[in-house]
Amino acid sequence: MFFKRHQLMKPTRSVLVVLAALTLSLVPATPSFGATIFVSESGLNSGATLGNPSILKDVTDPAFDLNIYIIPDPVADVGLTYLGLSLGVRLSTPGVARITGGAVPNYDILVAAAPGTDIDDRWDGASGGTVSTDEFLDNMSGVSILADGIKLTNVGPLPGLFDDGYDTVAGAFHFATVTIDPSVGTGTTDLFLEVGGSGIARTGDLPAPSPMAASITFGDAEPTPVLGNVKGATGTMFDARITVVPEPSTILLLNLSLLLLFRRNRDVAK
Repeated sequence: MFFKRHQLMKPTRSVLVVLAALTLSLVPATPSFGATIFVSESGLNSGATLGNPSILKDVTDPAFDLNIYIIPDPVADVGLTYLGLSLGVRLSTPGVARITGGAVPNYDILVAAAPGTDIDDRWDGASGGTVSTDEFLDNMSGVSILADGIKLTNVGPLPGLFDDGYDTVAGAFHFATVTIDPSVGTGTTDLFLEVGGSGIARTGDLPAPSPMAASITFGDAEPTPVLGNVKGATGTMFDARITVVPEPSTILLLNLSLLLLFRRNRDVAK
């Protein structure tokens, strides 16, 4: 019979989560290469692909979720575990859309792909972060000390385990969702991912200013990776672009008004 390790150690878990950042700084150093993290409109097992999506909404559309995925490096991350993952989300232009919240699911770790036996959780603690302004959500995070974290072996089948948040088609682990409200105004705003307030750390990574940290790439074709121990570090390319247009009826009325004005001016010219 299998038992979740956290069921055997509940009295100490909350203390370990609080001490996570200190613990991460005590492990030996490893070279700095690491994961790709990207945004998709598609949820888990719904067709997510690595990219920098362009999203079109009208101002009357309801709030929608964007999904964040992580792909560990197939070479540099072998044998390593992402013990702490913290991200921020920032919109570049005020008055177009607003961030209303985030969520970090704590997926089960299974002996085999679903509906396999549940033996652990991905994280000891997870948080959807804090919305500090309409344009900024910080510290969406997952922390693992006793739990399994994110690692290449948790994609099944045995002898590895299976992370229930692993998207087998995308080849990526689903990490979080961010909720965006497009009803604020019209225009275009770029969404950028950044290293969150608690940083990103694998087995062996060290705190800043050490270069011994995961080198994180945000989105597709990003030319400038960042170190996971530099809080606020972000790429140079947007991770998603959100364009909000007026509601269709408004556009129709505007076009009708322009047509009537054109006809009136033509009649006056005659």
